[in-house]
Amino acid sequence: MGPIAIPFTLGLLRAFRKSGPTAALVSWAAGLFAFRLTNYGMDGVELQIQIVSPVATSLLLYVLIGFVRPEDTPERDRVLDRLHSDAGGPASGAGALAEPGPRTRRTPVRQPLG
Repeated sequence: MGPIAIPFTLGLLRAFRKSGPTAALVSWAAGLFAFRLTNYGMDGVELQIQIVSPVATSLLLYVLIGFVRPEDTPERDRVLDRLHSDAGGPASGAGALAEPGPRTRRTPVRQPLG
């Protein structure tokens, strides 16, 4: 898991509903900066620090910015409620996928040798 996966993973949980795009972008940028700094900017950094610092930076900033500057809107809450309900799934109503048609078999074109 890297710094970019933190907003993706935590964004699926209801507890982090208020963490919006600002928290995600700041945590990405800071996590990537920490990765760059620990891997290419400093010499003699231990492997554990190189691995943990970008993820910890991204996680910490995503959670803190979500609490300090929440970005929840009624529209977002309605969309998330519909996605998490059984009635609003993609298999119900007009959102259902059409059944694909029969596949045709392509025959190879034979060309004379030589």
